[in-house]
Amino acid sequence: MLFNPVSRRRLLCAAVFGSAALALAGCMETASDFNANAPPRARAPDVPVALVSLEGAPEPVTARLSSAIARQASRRDIQIVGIDGKPRYQVRGYLAAHPLAEGKAELSWAFDIFDAQHKRAKRFSGEEIISRGQDWSAVSDQQLQIVAFKALDEIAEFLAATPEAVAARGAAPAASAARRAASLLAGH
Repeated sequence: MLFNPVSRRRLLCAAVFGSAALALAGCMETASDFNANAPPRARAPDVPVALVSLEGAPEPVTARLSSAIARQASRRDIQIVGIDGKPRYQVRGYLAAHPLAEGKAELSWAFDIFDAQHKRAKRFSGEEIISRGQDWSAVSDQQLQIVAFKALDEIAEFLAATPEAVAARGAAPAASAARRAASLLAGH
């Protein structure tokens, strides 16, 4: 059978995306492998952030996720402030649950980071498989910890690379060097 150029391109794209999906599936972490106390990839002190909203889930799930986010933010030195606390960035989170076959569901999540001009600076997203049940009551605390851990790792890496975080890190060594030089001069 001959393929026209468009069909050939679609077939090639399907093969590439299928291969990528299989490769990523091998990297997926199961809930039993997850450790909420694993070391974070990055820390982001001195960059105040407001968690503006979490949408898409019922209030009990949102409240549990908010607690998990607060815990993971603290571990990464992310300063969560209210809107009145003059955040440098605002974060909005979104959750959705989709039924899958065999009584499972997929919990999809996304977090958007907005800058001071209210422009989206970055989006992070992912999915977690809910192995028992197809509604919000099946979402466990551990699955919400996984979402919070992964999302806050991404957010911390983003925030750690912002100009204000880089400047704060540069100011700390300079201040430390100045204190050492002053103590050396005082000792002579």
